[in-house]
Amino acid sequence: MKKLFTLFALLAGAVLFAGDFTVTGEKNDLVIKYKGEVLVKSVDLTVPAQPDKFEYKVLPDGTRVWNAWNENPEYKFRREIALHSDDHLEITLSSNVPIHTTNRLRKLTLNIPYSFVQGGKYQALSGNGRSWSPVKGEFADNAPNKAFPKAPWRFLALEKAGKDLIFDFNPIGAGDYCSSYAGGAVRSVWIAERKNDTLELFSGSTVPVAHDFSGLKMTIRAGKFADYDKYHAMRAFTSYSNSIAPLGLYSFGESQVGDIYQAINLRSYTRRNRIGWVGFPELKAHSSNKEGAYYSHLAGQDATFRRSNLRPGFYIVTVGAGNGSGTGNNFSVSVNGQELQKNISVKPNTIHLASKVFHVGNDGIIDIKFDGKFIVSTIGLQFLIADAEDFSCHRGFWVVDGFEPASIYRNIDYKKAPVWSLAADTFALPVPGKEASNAANNIKKEVLLPDSSAPELAWTRGGHWFKVLSNSSTLSEADTPEKAERLLKSKTDGKKYSAVMFSGMHSRHTYINHLQRGLDAFKVMCAAADKFDLKVIDHHDATLCWNIDAGFRAMGELLHECCRDIKTMLPDPQLCPSSPEFSDRYSNYLIELVKNGVDGFQIDELHYWPTGCSCEHCREKFLAATGCYFPVNELDKNVDNKFSELMRYWFEWRKAAVADWFVELRKRCMPYNKNLLLSMYTTHWGFSRSLVRYNACHDLFELARAINYFGTEVMSRNPLMTFRSLLPFRRMKNVLTLTYQSPVWAWIYASGHPQIYAGWAASNMANQVALLPELVCKPGQADFMQFDTSKANMPRTGVTAHAKIAVLFSQASRDWGTGISFENELFGLAQTLDAENISYEFICDNQLNSKDLSKYSALLLATSTALSNKSVKVIKDFAAAGNVVVITTLSGFYDEMGRKQKVWPFKEVFNFTPHLSKSIKVEQLMDSKLMRPVALRKLNGQVSDVTRYGVTKQGGKLPLTVEKAFGKGKFIYISAVLGAELYEREASHRFPYRAVEFDPAVDKVYRQILTQILADARVWELQAPEQVYSALWSNQDTIYVHLFNATGVHIKAGEKLDPKAPAIPYPAIAEDMSFTLKLPAAPAEVTAYSPDFAGGKALAASFRDGQLQVKLPRELLKSYTLIHVKK
Repeated sequence: MKKLFTLFALLAGAVLFAGDFTVTGEKNDLVIKYKGEVLVKSVDLTVPAQPDKFEYKVLPDGTRVWNAWNENPEYKFRREIALHSDDHLEITLSSNVPIHTTNRLRKLTLNIPYSFVQGGKYQALSGNGRSWSPVKGEFADNAPNKAFPKAPWRFLALEKAGKDLIFDFNPIGAGDYCSSYAGGAVRSVWIAERKNDTLELFSGSTVPVAHDFSGLKMTIRAGKFADYDKYHAMRAFTSYSNSIAPLGLYSFGESQVGDIYQAINLRSYTRRNRIGWVGFPELKAHSSNKEGAYYSHLAGQDATFRRSNLRPGFYIVTVGAGNGSGTGNNFSVSVNGQELQKNISVKPNTIHLASKVFHVGNDGIIDIKFDGKFIVSTIGLQFLIADAEDFSCHRGFWVVDGFEPASIYRNIDYKKAPVWSLAADTFALPVPGKEASNAANNIKKEVLLPDSSAPELAWTRGGHWFKVLSNSSTLSEADTPEKAERLLKSKTDGKKYSAVMFSGMHSRHTYINHLQRGLDAFKVMCAAADKFDLKVIDHHDATLCWNIDAGFRAMGELLHECCRDIKTMLPDPQLCPSSPEFSDRYSNYLIELVKNGVDGFQIDELHYWPTGCSCEHCREKFLAATGCYFPVNELDKNVDNKFSELMRYWFEWRKAAVADWFVELRKRCMPYNKNLLLSMYTTHWGFSRSLVRYNACHDLFELARAINYFGTEVMSRNPLMTFRSLLPFRRMKNVLTLTYQSPVWAWIYASGHPQIYAGWAASNMANQVALLPELVCKPGQADFMQFDTSKANMPRTGVTAHAKIAVLFSQASRDWGTGISFENELFGLAQTLDAENISYEFICDNQLNSKDLSKYSALLLATSTALSNKSVKVIKDFAAAGNVVVITTLSGFYDEMGRKQKVWPFKEVFNFTPHLSKSIKVEQLMDSKLMRPVALRKLNGQVSDVTRYGVTKQGGKLPLTVEKAFGKGKFIYISAVLGAELYEREASHRFPYRAVEFDPAVDKVYRQILTQILADARVWELQAPEQVYSALWSNQDTIYVHLFNATGVHIKAGEKLDPKAPAIPYPAIAEDMSFTLKLPAAPAEVTAYSPDFAGGKALAASFRDGQLQVKLPRELLKSYTLIHVKK
C-alpha cells in the first residue's frame, strides 16, 4: 500500500508539473533536464563523506523535494533540491564544520554538458551584492578550459534559442552583505569554468577555522537577465550605511517640493498611470509655506490611494502629514486591509509619520485607505524583500523541515510569523528660515570613566591579547566547555596573554532566534577564559539591519527603533541610538552579557549614519541641546551646507550624543562592573578624514568621555607593501594615548607570514597591540608572536616616544580646515620624516598647552588650518621660549569651527598674509629642476628673510621658505605643500598608491629643508639603506631602537595593492649599518634582539662628547630588530 501511495504521489506530481524542468534519480544520482535535454548531469558534493540518508517528498502544491544528508558530527551536512510547482529549481547546502577538524573544504558543483550552453551568450553580475557589475560574454565553441571572465558571479543569464535560463546564485538578495564570506554565511559567489565537455558551476570554500558553518543556495528558472528585478528588491546593497532608496516617494499639496518627490496631488488612479487616488474623492490643498513637502497637504474624508504593478514582496509603507495650516483631522490608515495606525490626529504646526511593513501579493497592488477626516503630505514606498528572496518571513531556509546540520539558517528559526511594528513619530513643524534663531550651545559633555589605575584594568596598560572567531561566526564554535577550552588552549600555548576578544553573530539582533543561544555561549566562553586567566571582550554590532540571517525581517519588527533618513524621513536600515526603546532593549542585553562574565565590549556602528537621523527623538534632543530645530523643508539650503551655522551645531550635537550614549551605558552597567572596558576603533581613513564633510559623527576624541580603549582596523590587506603609509598612520593613533592615557590596538587584516609580520612590526614600533589573523609559523619562519610576549620585547607601559619633534594632528583642522588636503600634506610630511629616520611624535589639539609642549624643541603645523585663538597663543609662546615652529601655507587661517579669521594670526610674525586661493607655479626649487610644476602660495605684504626660493618659468624667484626670529625661537613658513607631493596613500586593490611618480627634486629639497631646520631637535641619526624604517622609545632605564627592513618594497605610479609579498620579501641588507644617538652618559650595554634570531646580540658601541655610536652588522637586520640601549 505504501509503495502504491508513493507511485501515486509521483504520478500526481508529474501531472502537476507539466513544466520544462524535470528531475530524475533517487538519491545522489539526480539529473536535471530542461525541455527534455540534460541540463545538469550530476550534482557533486565535495565533503569528507557522501550523504548516507535520503528523503523524497511531494508537497500538496506539487513541489517535489529531494533531500540528502549525513549526520556524522565531524562533518554534518544537508543538501536539498526542490522542483517548485511554479517550475523553478532551488538548490541548498548547509554544512557544519567543527573548528578542530582539518578537512574543511565544502563545495557544490553543477556539472552541465557544455553542449547545452555552447554557442549561447551570457550576461552575469560579477562580484557580490555590494555592487551592480554586469558582464557579458559567449559560451564559444573554442572557449578554453578555464573560468569565464570577471568571476565570481552572483547571477547568470543564459541566452540561447529555447534555453533562456537564469541561474541566481544569490537568491537571498543583495542585502545579504556577507554572502561572499568563506565561512558563517550562505555563499552567493560562484565560478563558471569549462572543463572539456562540461561547464562546471561551483561554489564553496575551505571554511576558515574561525567558523563552523558554510552554506549555499541558488535557483534556476526560465528567464532573461532583465528579469533580475522581478525577483529582487535591490540591485545592490552598496554599503551597510546606505539608506533603502524609495521605490516611490509622493507628495500631495501645492508647495514646491524637492527632486526626491513625485508630486501626485489630485491625480486619480488608472490602470495606465498605475498610481493615484481611487475614484474622484473630494480633496482640498492647504499650504503654510511656498516650499517643502510637509508645509502642504491634501485634506479629505474616506479615500483610497493606490499603487499597482508592484512586484510581490514586503514593502515599508510610510504616510506623512504636516499640519502647518491647522486643518482639523482625525483618521485611521490601513494598507491592503491591514492596520497601519488608528486614530491619528495631527495637531497644528506638527508633523506625524507612520511607517510599517506590509506584504503585496501577486496582484501587485497597494491600497492605502484613509478612514475619517484626514490630511496627507507624503507617502513613501520602500521595497524591502521580494517574495523570491523570502527565506525568513513566510517560509524558512529549507523547502521542507528535516535534519538541521548547523546552528543557524534552520527552519525552526523562522516558524513564528513576523510581527511588524509601527514606527510613529510626531514632532514640531518649524518656521522655515527660523530653525536656528534661538541657537545656543547647551551641549553637556559628561565624562564617566573608570579609574585607569584600577587593578582590574592593569592588563590594558601592559597586556597582550588576541582575537578568536570572526564576525560571521555562529558562536556555536565554542559553546561547550570542551570546545571553548580547546580553542583557547590552541591560541595560548607558549604565549603570555591577558585578554581575548570574541567575535560572532556580528549583528546579534538580526539573528532573530539566536540571542539566548549567544548569551549562553558567552557564559561558557567566559568560564573557559577564566581558567586561562583571560579577560573577555565581546565584539559585535549594535545597529545594522543588513539582511544577515533575517536582518530585513528584524528591521520590520524593530521599525520603531530605526533611524529616519534626513532627506526622505523614511526608515533606514539602522537602529537609532536616540531611540529609548533601542537603548533600553540593547543595554539590557549588554547587562546580561556582563552578568555572564564579559569584561568589556567593542561595539560597532553605534553612531548616526551620514543619512540620519531625523526621527522624533533625535529632533527633540537636538532642540534641547542647541535651541535649534533640524529643518523639515527638504529644499532648505542649510542642510547641504556643512559650514552653515545650523549644521555646525548639528555636527557638534551628533558627536556629543553618541558619546552620551556610552556614558549612559556605563551608568547602567556600574552595578555589575564598575571597571567595564569599552573599546572603539576606526580605520586610518576614518580617523583622519573630515568628519564634517562626510557628515560623520564617530569621533574618538569625543568618545573618550566614556571609551577607555582605542583601536584601528588596518584595511590595506598587505602591511608590508604599504609600510611607508602604515607606520605614520600607526603613530598617528597614539595621540589618543597621549591625551587619554588609553592603550591603542591594531586589527591587522592580512594573509601570509611576511605580510602579517610587517603588520605586527608596525604596531610594535608604535607601542601598540596587534590583533593578528590565524597564522601557524612554518619551520624557518620567525615566530614574532612568541617574541611579542617575551622579555626581549619593549614593555608596553612606562615608555614614551624618544623624540623632541612634535607634528600636530589637529582634529579641528581635520574637520573644519580647508584650502589644503589635510591627509596628503600631513602624512606626506610624516612619511618624509620617516624616510630620513627623523624621530618625531604626533600630538593633537589637546596637547597645545605649555605643559605638554615642554618636552619638544620643534613643532610642525602641516595642514593645521583651523586653530583656536587660545591654541595660536600657546604656539607663539612655544616659539618665543626658544623653540622652532614650522607652518605651511594656510596654517591658522580659520578658527576651530572653520570660520575664517579676520586677520591671519601669524601676520604679526611674518608681516604678510598668504592669499587664500591664489598661487604661482614654479618649475625649479632652488637649483633643482622639477618634473612637474609646484604651486607656491601667493603672499600679500612685505616678505623678508627668505631662505629658499622657487623659480618660475620666466626665471622669477618666489619665496619657498621664510624664517623669522620670534622671542628666543623662530617661525619658519613653507609656501608650498611639498608633503602632499610625496604622499603615498594606504593603497588597496581598488586604489593605487599614487597617481604619478614622486618628483626626485621635490623629495631632495624637502628632505634638505627638514633636516636643516630640525637639526637641533634631532635625537639621533641613522646610516642605513633607504626604506629601513625606525622608531625610538625610552623609559628611565632603556632607549629602544626599532628597525624594520622594507627594502624589498618597490612601488610604481598607478599600481594597486598586490596582496602577495615580493618573491624575496625581506632582502639581505648589503652593508653594515650604524647610528649616532645623543646621550648624557655612556650606556651600560647595547643589545640587539629579533624574532629572526635567538637570544641577544651585543653590539659594538663607543661614546664621546654626548654621542653614542653603534654599529649594527647587516646580518642582524633580516626583517625586524629591536635594540636595547641600557642607560
